[in-house]
Amino acid sequence: MGNPHKLTDDLLATPALQERFFLESLFDGAGYKSGYWFLRQRDNGEFSRKAVKYVPEHPVVRLTEMILGNLNKRVSQGGAWVSAWVNEGDKLINLWLDKDGDVQFTVETDAADLFHPVEYRRLDLDDLVANCFEAWRLWHHHMVDVLETREGKDTYRRAQGELPPSAR
Repeated sequence: MGNPHKLTDDLLATPALQERFFLESLFDGAGYKSGYWFLRQRDNGEFSRKAVKYVPEHPVVRLTEMILGNLNKRVSQGGAWVSAWVNEGDKLINLWLDKDGDVQFTVETDAADLFHPVEYRRLDLDDLVANCFEAWRLWHHHMVDVLETREGKDTYRRAQGELPPSAR
C-alpha cells in the first residue's frame, strides 16, 4: 500500500493525541460518559483503530477509512491526518498533525452532512477533502506566512513531551 504520509507510527499514537480525542468528545457537549472512536493510517498505509466507549457500525468504519485514506494521500502537506467519531458518532473530526506529531487544527463534520440520502447530502468526499485542504491553507498562511514562526524558538513538540519555550 505504501506510505501515504511522512509521520512514523509512534507520532500517531501519543498520549497528547489520545487526550485530544477525549477533550474533543467532552467539549462537544457529550460529557465524561461519551465515547469516541479514532482511526489512524499507519506509516505502512494500513489502518489502526481504537475505541473508547463507542464502536461504529461497519459502513461508518469503511467510510472513515475512505476519508482518511484520501486526506493522507491528497492533502497530508508534510504531516498526517487522523480521524475520530465523537459524541457517540454524531460528529466526525479530522485532525491534522504536523511533522512532529502535534495537532495543529481540527476540521469538524456533522454526521448528518455525510449520511443523508444522496439527493440531500451536503458533502461528498471531494468537498470534505477540499474543506480540509482549505483549513490547512489558512493555518499555513497564519502560522508560516504571517507569524513567521521560528523552529525551536516559537514552537515546541508537545506530542514528544517537549516543554514550551516559556517553561525552559
